[in-house]
Amino acid sequence: MNKDWKRTLIVLIPKINNPKSADSYRPISLCNTVYKIATKILLNRMEGIIPKLISLEQAAFLKGRSLQDHILIANELIHKFRFSKAYKGLVSIKLDMKQAYETMGWPTLKNILKYFEFPDFFSMLILECVQNPTFLILINGTPSKWIKARCGFRQGCPLSPCLFILCSQLLSNAINEKDDFGIRVSSISPRITHLLYADDIIFFAEAKIKNVRTIKGIVNTYCDWTGQKVNTNKTSMLFGKAVNIVKRKKIKRIMGFKEVKEFNYLGSKLSVKRLSKSDFQFMLDKIMKKLNNWGTRFFSLSGKITMAKYVILSIPSFHSTVSLVPKSIIKEVERICHNFIWNKSNENLGMHYVCWKKLCDPYEQGGRGIQSCLSKTGPLRAKLAWKYMKDHDSLLHKYLFPKYGSCWKAENRNKSISTAWKIIKDGSKSLKDIVSWNVSNGHSIDVFEDIWIWDKSLNKWPTFVNTHEIGNDAIKVDCLISDNQWSITDLKKYFGKDLMDLILNININPDLIEDQFELIHMESGRTIT
Repeated sequence: MNKDWKRTLIVLIPKINNPKSADSYRPISLCNTVYKIATKILLNRMEGIIPKLISLEQAAFLKGRSLQDHILIANELIHKFRFSKAYKGLVSIKLDMKQAYETMGWPTLKNILKYFEFPDFFSMLILECVQNPTFLILINGTPSKWIKARCGFRQGCPLSPCLFILCSQLLSNAINEKDDFGIRVSSISPRITHLLYADDIIFFAEAKIKNVRTIKGIVNTYCDWTGQKVNTNKTSMLFGKAVNIVKRKKIKRIMGFKEVKEFNYLGSKLSVKRLSKSDFQFMLDKIMKKLNNWGTRFFSLSGKITMAKYVILSIPSFHSTVSLVPKSIIKEVERICHNFIWNKSNENLGMHYVCWKKLCDPYEQGGRGIQSCLSKTGPLRAKLAWKYMKDHDSLLHKYLFPKYGSCWKAENRNKSISTAWKIIKDGSKSLKDIVSWNVSNGHSIDVFEDIWIWDKSLNKWPTFVNTHEIGNDAIKVDCLISDNQWSITDLKKYFGKDLMDLILNININPDLIEDQFELIHMESGRTIT
């Protein structure tokens, strides 16, 4: 490859408010356009095969795998830390690597491409793109001298994310070879040893000296292979309630990491204790900081509405999807948005000419299309519930389904139900009105609450139902089926003739293992969502 194509400008983006050292900056590479085209072509050739090479524990940069899945699984495990009666207790280690992208060794990449049996010529093209680039760093707008790199991937190169997760698979493989540590969500669930999202690494294990030494050995070996280094200042450990003080001190001495009561994982707070309103105060602080930075002097009314829709309300949308954010926090966010839109530029209170509810109406109904966080949380969680039930190969289904089963089951009031399951159950409520059922055995379908006749549930359209016979008890469709056929006797007992004729025209599919659901389709053929 032409050396000029690999010449790169680096812009330093501060990670914190007042950076005082080089590692407080994130180096973003401004690569040559021709170089980006070449690497994008290579990436397009790799995208089809990469998901088959990467284990499910890795979710970053892969189509069909999501950050939300990892957060919910981590929440489920940390919840177990609170109630586990395990004799040794449980421990979680959140690992932070120093400049993970910039320190990855090129020999590691060469070996990993060979390990996964990429063609020699294709591997040579990738290595030619990655190796021996030259950098020019912009410091306060002033360029430095040209610097020749000796290792690492450039943040800004299209290939870098894909190559990084390939190299990270070394760590995942090394952990999966050790099946003597990890945590089970339930007695019949598989063990969860670790979760990886790019350079965010979290381990789970019983708090035994043997397990801790195993994890330390794996991490040290991985660092030797790749050139990575653990950032001990940012790496932390979280212990379950059953771990005594003596055991905690021994483990901390072996690992050399600090103990914390809570930590952030992929932007979500994980804690052994139940999260309260004060734990979400950071959302309000973050919003107020953004508003103070922007001010109101240079905003028109349309500009304020755009700012509220796409900047302010995006913050609680993410957190309320994967956490149980108190409604009082959400309402406070909406109050801040409403005041921001109508307040005057001199920070004096302005007249609220239109109520918040009207602003949240669609444009067609005279509103401004702002999506209220309270109304948006359910549909966003419905997406998680849909994936949980439909994608049987996902990590979320693999680990949580053995414990909880279908999210259509009646709600369990057991105190050991986790935040993750409450979120999925809440999502299933929003899903109920937009899915229809294909009948197999009828065990999963509620006769009146679920949609299995036309496009509405029976309790939402007028028809003759013998309420005296049914009473207040919920009944399932399987009560109306006998020997894989509709029971005319039972249908006559509950329904009138017109409704009975409709039901008799519905096909029963005995070949299906269980009742199947799908999104309701409109007349155009598109799904209702």
